[in-house]
Amino acid sequence: MDAQRIKTFLAETDLTDLAAVARFILQHKPDDGPVWVFAYGSLIWNPEMAVAEDLAAALPGYRREMCIEAVVHRGTPEQPGLVLGIRQALGEVCQGHAFRLDATQLMPSLHRLIERELVTDCYLPLWLPIDLADGRSVAALTMVVNEAHAQFVQPSLDEKLRMIRHARGGRGSSREYLVNIARHLRDNAIEDAEIDALIHRLDAPER
Repeated sequence: MDAQRIKTFLAETDLTDLAAVARFILQHKPDDGPVWVFAYGSLIWNPEMAVAEDLAAALPGYRREMCIEAVVHRGTPEQPGLVLGIRQALGEVCQGHAFRLDATQLMPSLHRLIERELVTDCYLPLWLPIDLADGRSVAALTMVVNEAHAQFVQPSLDEKLRMIRHARGGRGSSREYLVNIARHLRDNAIEDAEIDALIHRLDAPER
């Protein structure tokens, strides 16, 4: 699915029209198999979808990064927080989980995912090839950061910490988000140097 076409569609579409966005996503699915969703952040422990199968999975060529200003769920426009996105990264592999959605609840699950992740068009819903822990390879719906979007940011570690410490949105604080991310990555034996560095300094005096 062409990224520019997706950007145009999302920019021109009412994202609260969940059915229209879901239809667009499914129209571009590269095969007729079950729908898989790749989770690399809060979806790992709180998918909010009807899941028929849950496996550890890897996405080659991408990395996880705290790079999206949160202005709704974990912050506000006046005091944005910070949440995860994934970006292309040659030679790297993003470890996460893959959920096969229950086919009998497919559309309600997709609607919940869209409502949660596509509050703005800062994510691009792409079908990407992932490797499942049982050896299978499947195409999975993956929310990739739109690096042309105003919410895509690359602040210093100190600035990231400031944003995380002080921001709160409709789903809670950025601090709570980071702590949960760190705990669930650790519980799933997923290493992430940036998350570890942020957690290590989270309660240190501000610089």
